[in-house]
Amino acid sequence: MDRLIVERKLDSLHRCLQRIASRRPADVDALQTDLDLQDVLVLNCWRASRTDPLSRVMRG
Repeated sequence: MDRLIVERKLDSLHRCLQRIASRRPADVDALQTDLDLQDVLVLNCWRASRTDPLSRVMRG
């Protein structure tokens, strides 16, 4: 796998994890009542786990 692709993926993972950590609520009650916070956390979890960027390169 191309080194640049791996570096980009790692950078993307790092940003997603930073965003999750920065928005993590103090307790479960806060998370249950804040729909926007739920969206931020779910979106960043999804982004962190999405398909490898190599698949985009291979498609053209």
